[in-house]
Amino acid sequence: MINFNSPGPVAPSAHQVVAVPTHISGIQFLENFLHSMRACGGYDICIVVNEYRNEQKSAFEKALRDFKHLPIRLILLEGNHGEYSALHSIINQTSYEEIFLLSHSCEVVDQGLFEIVFGSHAGKSIALSFVPQFLPAMRSWTSFLGKYRRAILSKLDLEHYLPQNFFESCVAEFWFTDMYCRADPSTLCLFPRFVDSYKFRHKFGKERMVIENEYLIKWKSHWTLEMVFEQMNKLGHRLPTEKEVVNYLRKYSQASPQFQASALSALRSCASPVEVEGGR
Repeated sequence: MINFNSPGPVAPSAHQVVAVPTHISGIQFLENFLHSMRACGGYDICIVVNEYRNEQKSAFEKALRDFKHLPIRLILLEGNHGEYSALHSIINQTSYEEIFLLSHSCEVVDQGLFEIVFGSHAGKSIALSFVPQFLPAMRSWTSFLGKYRRAILSKLDLEHYLPQNFFESCVAEFWFTDMYCRADPSTLCLFPRFVDSYKFRHKFGKERMVIENEYLIKWKSHWTLEMVFEQMNKLGHRLPTEKEVVNYLRKYSQASPQFQASALSALRSCASPVEVEGGR
């Protein structure tokens, strides 16, 4: 089931999938997530690996070797499009109709979550929560988490908004998900209180923000624009130019001049590279 030699299109017979975008820097989180999945209700799991390189094969094989009982499929990507990569690649390379996006930095506490999302709310778009500081003007999804439908995604120009770096992925988290809600006004909010808690615990070598309820835990490593650019530096990624920041924000009519000013200020503060560090 887990095949690194055939990373191209998959043709599943099922119409519902759990999508997990990941990256080599977050491989500990990926293992932790899969340990929490147990049976996952029998739903397919599609792991989308951003910025995959052949030399990473042994690391991912080791990470996945204990999960042969899970219905895992892989999509390996050359570029890094963040969480958005799961939506873009699954729409273009599979026939799944409902895509439940969960970050590799999630832990499933109660397997009943899948019955709620895929069973009780079949055929419905679901945001696990909305970013509260943007309400009521915008319905941005917390960390992209939730269930998307092909019928709605197909109405949006996924190629036009495709992020090319970590910063753009974070921007898409706010404004692409709001656009999705505008395309599907009936989108449900499943857990209104599943939002940034500013509670912290130690996980994989550092203090991280934790969001949790009786069904799910989400570990957050970044919650400011400065932290986003600092992580790009740590991973050795090229920071965007100011022109690139402005041009990407122009794709979203909702992006305010205040947000643009904050983004440019954060970029300028992180201009010097810092020591490379794993984790995401």
